[in-house]
Amino acid sequence: MHSDMSKKTKQEVMVRLRRFYAKAGPDYKRQLLDQAIGLFGYHRKAAIRALRAKPIPRQSGPAVTLGRPREYSSERLLPVLKPIWFAALQPCGHRLHALLPEWLPAYEADHHRIDADVRTALLAASARTLDRLVSPLRSKAACRGGTLDDRHLWMLDAVDIRTDWTEQRALENRGQYCTLAQIQDLEASLPFALRGLDSDNGGEFLNHHLVQYLHQRKKPVLFTRARPYHKNDNAHVEQRNWTHVRQHFGYERYDNPAVAPLINALCKGALGRLLNHFLPTQKLVEKRHQNQRITRIYGPAQTPYSRVLSAGEVGAGKKTELKALHAQLNPFQLRRDIERQKKEINQHRLLSA
Repeated sequence: MHSDMSKKTKQEVMVRLRRFYAKAGPDYKRQLLDQAIGLFGYHRKAAIRALRAKPIPRQSGPAVTLGRPREYSSERLLPVLKPIWFAALQPCGHRLHALLPEWLPAYEADHHRIDADVRTALLAASARTLDRLVSPLRSKAACRGGTLDDRHLWMLDAVDIRTDWTEQRALENRGQYCTLAQIQDLEASLPFALRGLDSDNGGEFLNHHLVQYLHQRKKPVLFTRARPYHKNDNAHVEQRNWTHVRQHFGYERYDNPAVAPLINALCKGALGRLLNHFLPTQKLVEKRHQNQRITRIYGPAQTPYSRVLSAGEVGAGKKTELKALHAQLNPFQLRRDIERQKKEINQHRLLSA
């Protein structure tokens, strides 16, 4: 019977069924579900999804065409968007939309001038439009390999929950002394005071040296740890183990201790500045539980640098210092510096026999 219905009639019937389904009780919902299956030939799960879709509100007056016409030509926009997207480490549409206002002037300073209509179109494009434009560029290749033992470098990855400011350091080993030295260096690089530290349960963190360092000061630092066997207690760090570590240094091991200063120079220099000053992140605002579904609501994409400037706990002097540094940086030059230093690091990765 569903094959004899016109497309318009099907749409009208489905709209009515959705409105009834949203207010119906369990028994009546089963009846409506059976009707949808019989009328449209849906699979039962497909019928449930169709009936749970948000009902279309009634319209009065003449029909209105929603949305805007397509006006984004990939042939014109991709030549500008492609180098920005790759230099920004292939962000999603929402983060790409947030970084374009600052990256477009940097592109003109580093590459060439952009036509006014192209610039206007890129700034007006929505996050989903940007995702569609760069979708042909996405690479699914992955690089894995290497073995794990304790005779190689380790990476210390830290993230501030409030601002998303991140710091990475290479450790020659996971010994207590080496870990503490890099945490001290990491704290000195932060644009704000360290108030708390939450670590995993490794022996490199849970030791008297680190406890004394954090507690024996005028304003002790709160020291907490993840629950045993609950890896996702440090989910903010786990998210960045790929984007901030593996994406740049891969899965191959580094067994030459001499390469640690080179990695740390990169992390404190070009790489850290690109991640913190020019790459926006999105922070989870709330979770909504409705109809056995969890909807995650995210705030606007911002760079860690922007969040630090808006934080009242950061002093005016430090903000002025950050602004002066930011004005001297160009993300495309940082990207070139990163690749150059990574090549040098890779040449010294293995310990020569």
